Amino acid sequence: VFRDCCLKIVCTGCSLAALERKSMDCPFCRTPPGEEGSLERIRGRAEKGDPEAMAALASGYFYGRYDLTVDKHLSFKWWKDAADLGHKLSQFNVGRAYSQGDGVPMDMKVAIHYWEEAAMSGCPRSRHQLAMLDGIAGRTDRALRHLLISCKLGFKESMDMIRQLHKDGSVTREQCKSALVDY
Repeated sequence: VFRDCCLKIVCTGCSLAALERKSMDCPFCRTPPGEEGSLERIRGRAEKGDPEAMAALASGYFYGRYDLTVDKHLSFKWWKDAADLGHKLSQFNVGRAYSQGDGVPMDMKVAIHYWEEAAMSGCPRSRHQLAMLDGIAGRTDRALRHLLISCKLGFKESMDMIRQLHKDGSVTREQCKSALVDY
């Protein structure tokens, strides 16, 4: 669960343990829920170079969170800044923006570059996206490798794709079994 107070992703188990203690505070930083100033806190940390805060602010502008007006140019700017600092989900989002021309001119070469950077950082969504592109281009061995790595990272869509490819006869039983074990 993403927490605005400390900009941390807190596991579900920790959140449930806090609830069992009858505490609604953040399990990581102990901030009470609904405390005012989360946007100011996020913006302040983003302006100081915190990539997690930059990504949160970008999401705020993209989806209209924190009472922000949707602004795809500003969301792209913050995602790009976070991506340049190595934030893997921001690298994926910058690649997605370039692939769809969302707030920037469409450019698949740049999109692939950012997805490759994110994939090397361990982003399963980027691996999955690269697998789809490689599959379309006829590079099935490379696509399968991306899907297998994405499965090891626990990405359900990649596991579903491998199951479908197995049903179609494109993936062997052993490859499907290996992916399922790793998933």
